[in-house]
Amino acid sequence: MGGCQSVHQQFVVAALEGHIAVVREKLQQGKVNVDCKDKDNCSTALMNAAQNGHTKICELLISHGSNLDAQDKDGATALTRAANNGHVEICALLISKGCNVHVQDKHSWTALMNASHNGHKKICELLISRECNLDIQDKYRDNALLLAVMNGHKEVCELLISHKCTLDSQNSIGNTALIAAAERGSKEVCELLISSGCNMDMQNKYDRDSALILAAKKGHNEVCDLLVSRKCDVNIQDNRGRTALIAAVETNHLEICDLLVSCRCNIDIQDNAGNTAFITSCTKGLILVAIALIEAGCNYSLKNNQGKTGIDVLKERHPTEVKEVQVTLPATALLLLTHPLMTKYLLILLFSPAYYCTASHSLIM
Repeated sequence: MGGCQSVHQQFVVAALEGHIAVVREKLQQGKVNVDCKDKDNCSTALMNAAQNGHTKICELLISHGSNLDAQDKDGATALTRAANNGHVEICALLISKGCNVHVQDKHSWTALMNASHNGHKKICELLISRECNLDIQDKYRDNALLLAVMNGHKEVCELLISHKCTLDSQNSIGNTALIAAAERGSKEVCELLISSGCNMDMQNKYDRDSALILAAKKGHNEVCDLLVSRKCDVNIQDNRGRTALIAAVETNHLEICDLLVSCRCNIDIQDNAGNTAFITSCTKGLILVAIALIEAGCNYSLKNNQGKTGIDVLKERHPTEVKEVQVTLPATALLLLTHPLMTKYLLILLFSPAYYCTASHSLIM
């Protein structure tokens, strides 16, 4: 029995390593079952040959009746292995011989998912030509398009979209292809998806992030610019009530803050804690952002759930550095501050002709 196992093991290893003479000899001697499996991964000789791109061995094994759709312990077939590793000729051979293109492994991945994940466009074309299902989802509800997007394979995305795959399918965490592309900062893929008619304002499951909010959090300026220019909802809020503007302030992405303010988003929206973008900028010590928000007309007297304005927050967070100055001016705000690395004060007066006020503002030392 041990000797028989040894012969079988030699056979599948020979196929893996490309030793066609050994494979042919074992088959001619009739001492092996063409579909015998190794003891480690339950791989057949055909799976091994397909995995490593040994086309002639695959042809030989198929001519001896090898099972095209046999699966290893992980559920992979000869086709899914070849697709994963980019072996176009072997995929074409297996498909021409009638293998099942929809077999799923233990992760529920098909051959198309493997090819999409790794950017093997020609293999995707082969599989699509056999009318494979483009929208099968794996155990995490990712499909071929999402896998291509998450790995930056624009040409595969173009191919799948041109064959009418579902654009707005959501995976287990609620991400769509656009949300995934925005998170990566893939402007060209985002543009492709938007031009193809995807929903720009869908939100994922846990954080309720939209494509714009995620791009703002990650600092992807060009993606934010694209989404805003295509009229996405700039005021949509995540599960904490944060808009893209608040998210950009929180993560210190100042160019995105400028973009969102310039597109006339609602700058006074309050998150679940009652914080506005202005209060958040004061919390972070981003004085120039706070000034820009005041210039844009924010209501800087709004209070959060703790009853504090942005200026109150500045005083609280910088108890030894902040000095109050009482002024009576035709101004909406007076901020007198010094950068820690500077030796002189920067005085900024933001005038408003609308009214006169008495304001208590801050000096950052």
